[in-house]
Formats: sequence, C-alpha cells, structure tokens
Amino acid sequence: MGENPIQIRSRNSLRKALISLMEEKPFDKISISDIAVRAELSRQTFYTNFDTKEEILEHFLREIFNQCSRNMKFDSSRLMEFLRGYFGFWETYAPFLRLLLENNLSYLFLRQSRAYYQEVIVRPRSTYTDGRVIPYIQSYAAGVTYELLITWIRNNRDLNLNEISEVAYGLLTGSFIRGDFKINNSTRGDMNG
Repeated sequence: MGENPIQIRSRNSLRKALISLMEEKPFDKISISDIAVRAELSRQTFYTNFDTKEEILEHFLREIFNQCSRNMKFDSSRLMEFLRGYFGFWETYAPFLRLLLENNLSYLFLRQSRAYYQEVIVRPRSTYTDGRVIPYIQSYAAGVTYELLITWIRNNRDLNLNEISEVAYGLLTGSFIRGDFKINNSTRGDMNG
C-alpha cells in the first residue's frame, strides 16, 4: 500500500490523538469518534487509514521497530553492544511503552518484537546450528528482551542502561544458569547509561 503525504499526515495525527487521549483516560474508554475529534479529522478519514484503535498502535510500533532495524544491526559477536543499543533505543520510548503497559496492550509490542527478531536473526550464527532451530532462537530473543524491557519500564528503569544490558547479556549467554553472573560495579554510578 503506497502512502501519500496526506495519508501520512492523517496517520500521524490519528496516532498523536490516540496517544494524547491514552494519557488522559483508559484505552478501552476511548472511542473512534474521540480520536477523530482530537485529530480534527472525520471518522471516515479514520476508517480510510485504520480499522481499529489497536491498528494505530501496531502501525506506530512497526515504524519504531523499522527505525530500530535501520539504526542497529544484530551481530552475535558484539552482543553487549547490541543490547546497550537496543535498551537505549527503547528508553527514549519509555512513556509510550508505559501507556501500553497501563492499558494491557504490551502484547502489541511483543507481536512486533517477534517480527523484529525474525528479521534480524535470519541465519545460524554457528556451523553447529541447525537452521530448524532459528525460529526458537528468534522467539527466545524476542521473549527475553520483551520481558526485561517491560519489567525495566514497569520498575521506572531502576537499573541504569549498562546494568539492564548486563542482565540481558547474562540471560542470553547463560551466565545466570552457570552461576557466574554479576553486574559490573563500574556501571552502577552511571544512572543514565
């Protein structure tokens, strides 16, 4: 579906209107009419662009994940750097992610996260990896990073960027299971990453 400038403006206005309304009241209390009025667009314009309120959020999340893909390339040999970039990228969207959490809509994020990892983890990283396991690796990566990110947002980012990245690294590399995980003390004072 090709997008023209009017369609892009309309979609952006509808997204901004919905997010603004979500800051004021629960998602399930927001009507299509509320969104259209706030965006100063007609209901017909809403339905020309989206079928549901959730679709607005899904479209926005797709755009954000596409930006994330453009900004960061997965390289298993540089996993810690990737994780810092990933959590740092999403930290800028913390208020939006909190709105999703507060409205029980984080499943929309997980859905897009799965699609993201299907794109970035596309082939075995080792000659010993059977290609059939790639979907499991993708699901694991999506699940771990989703749960950590959501917990981090829910806990008001009580760990700094390096610490949350180290936790993710410890889970993904197995150091938690081996029992040799610890957070690097030199990162504790750096509350902004």
